[in-house]
Amino acid sequence: MEGMIRRGDAYNDRNPVFELNRSAGFTVRRKRRLAKVQDFEALRDGYQQHCGPTAITNLVLLLQDVQEQEESVKAAEESRRNCPFASEEEPSVSFDLKDQNRGKARKEEKKRLKKDAAIRKREIFLEVADIGKRMHVYWNTRLFGFWGGTSDVLTPLYVKRCLRKFDLGSVRVSGMRPASLKQMMACLDRGEILFGQLHMHPKYKNHHVLIYGYDEKGLLVADGWKSKPVHFRNRDLKWASYLRIRP
Repeated sequence: MEGMIRRGDAYNDRNPVFELNRSAGFTVRRKRRLAKVQDFEALRDGYQQHCGPTAITNLVLLLQDVQEQEESVKAAEESRRNCPFASEEEPSVSFDLKDQNRGKARKEEKKRLKKDAAIRKREIFLEVADIGKRMHVYWNTRLFGFWGGTSDVLTPLYVKRCLRKFDLGSVRVSGMRPASLKQMMACLDRGEILFGQLHMHPKYKNHHVLIYGYDEKGLLVADGWKSKPVHFRNRDLKWASYLRIRP
């Protein structure tokens, strides 16, 4: 089938998150709830035509997660160097508490983390949208049913400005280039993240997405419409272009 990645092909095991923690890094990222445009429609006076800021929000979240995991790995290595004989065993769990109380505490903690994550997404999105408005790169409007949203031409500059705002200025951003499944897979193998622009797509029309991995079904894409990744193949890349983001 055209554009399908064969089952025997090498998997993208050089994704920056996957490299840090094979068991809990990239796997968690693939399953995590991604930001989508519906998350932000009711903010302030309402948002429309905001797939660009949503894609940049997902980019910032991903890069911050990578940064946090890198710092965690470095801290763990430093701790082992300073205390080489320290036990790596998990601390023993006290069974004095009732199972019911422990289960309730876990649920409350999970609820708190979910709420914190939602707040974090909204804060990042609002900052990203404000940057776009100040730069005159993003217009929160839908004039004549189609005009508005994010400027395709100025997207690289917009992405760079947002990354600097969130202390991610060391991340390298390349210029736009035509989409090619083979070349995009090679970029992902090198640990890069791709910011995609779709044009005249049969489903998305003109749209911005984030591409951060692939598997045997195709490219893993945060499309801004769903909280879980979708798959793109060759047929989805016609008239598309992409930015290379190198952590």
